[in-house]
Amino acid sequence: VPEIEEEGNISQTRLVYIKQVSSHYEVFRSDWLDGNFDTEGVQLTPSTMNADKSNPSIARNGGTISFTLEGSSPYIISKMNHNGTDIKPFSSNSTSPASSSVSPDGRWIVYAQQISSSTYKIYAKRTTRDNTYGESVLAQISAAAVDAPSFNPDMTRIIYAAQDIGGKFDIYYIPIRIDFTVDDSIVAVEAPINLTNTLSVDERMPSFSNTGTKIIYCSDKQRDSGQYEIFTMDINGLGIERVVKSEPGEQYMWPVYSPIANEAAGADIVGYVKDDKIMYATLSRVAEGQNPVTDETDTGISVANGYERFSWGKNRTKGTIVASRTLSETAAPGLPMTYQITVDVDEAS
Repeated sequence: VPEIEEEGNISQTRLVYIKQVSSHYEVFRSDWLDGNFDTEGVQLTPSTMNADKSNPSIARNGGTISFTLEGSSPYIISKMNHNGTDIKPFSSNSTSPASSSVSPDGRWIVYAQQISSSTYKIYAKRTTRDNTYGESVLAQISAAAVDAPSFNPDMTRIIYAAQDIGGKFDIYYIPIRIDFTVDDSIVAVEAPINLTNTLSVDERMPSFSNTGTKIIYCSDKQRDSGQYEIFTMDINGLGIERVVKSEPGEQYMWPVYSPIANEAAGADIVGYVKDDKIMYATLSRVAEGQNPVTDETDTGISVANGYERFSWGKNRTKGTIVASRTLSETAAPGLPMTYQITVDVDEAS
């Protein structure tokens, strides 16, 4: 069962992002360290691959990471464990450009790939598989560009943004269901549904809240074209609220909900990129109209221009003690023996 929401502490989370190393862009991970995220980070992808990496996504439960391997051509959706081990090609059809997201429970990867100059396909496949397996085709769309698709928490919708040919970005969703009778696949219940449907402004970079009741995204509707602010809306496209207002010259991109929440305060923690810096702030769940974030904090982590997308998951430790038991019979009379059952709860490792 996917995790819908879980209260916790920000120190129990980690960030995954792109950082330049020498002549290439690599996937890094930053855990919480001494009151903030580690600003140096740990490089997960080896520079010996001699290719740029982009669009990293970590499951909210902290397991699998997907990313795009940008060779000269084509681009390949790849996956790895949260510690950078077991890197494998994932998509069976390799084209460019391409982007992906891991489901909240870490069991699926959804991705978009360009198959011609004006056509994209959106696919989904189990994370346990690799490029030798086929994938479910959820939609074929006419678009000049597509922002990375992602799941809602209960795995009934996939959301993405697509740019009309010669036009602007709109936000769409695809109703889906998991079909366990057909090779354990995901199928589209309906054709993509346009949530924003605007002609003169961009709405893009969407993702769902932990509860699945809100969508957070970027738009230039109240600023100059291409200068983005951050908004939320209900899953039916109504209830729009501006949550981060930009000043002249500021740029906001790739907002996401963190994998934890402050239930007592009725608030979520959200992250976003502000002028190439990863920030996080508190966002109230109860508001009308304007709902500005509070307690904005700079992580001190910089991301590369053109590689701004980052992802946020829980901090998982491989191997978790789940039970203990005292035996009634031991090798030495009168000396009880306790053993611990250790189970690797990380499906990615």
